[in-house]
Amino acid sequence: MLKNLEGRQRYTVKVCAATNSLANKPMWGDDSEEREVFLPEADCLVGDSSFAESDESAELSVGMIVGAVSACIFLGLACVGFVIWRYAKFLIV
Repeated sequence: MLKNLEGRQRYTVKVCAATNSLANKPMWGDDSEEREVFLPEADCLVGDSSFAESDESAELSVGMIVGAVSACIFLGLACVGFVIWRYAKFLIV
């Protein structure tokens, strides 16, 4: 999060990320290209940005739902298979 920014100003932004590990030193990634951005509003409140809710959160929830449904179907099929296997001797005459 960037702090102490004023509205109606242009800023040059460059981003670099790192991983933090307990075993190793942090590994820094490549820097992004510098971009000039314009912050249009003064007195912006945290959470009012359109970046707060992105399309990635919707994709993640859809993936979670599909995964949960698939796991339930697999578990149900495993139970049916177990019952058929366990009682197969009664079905064969």
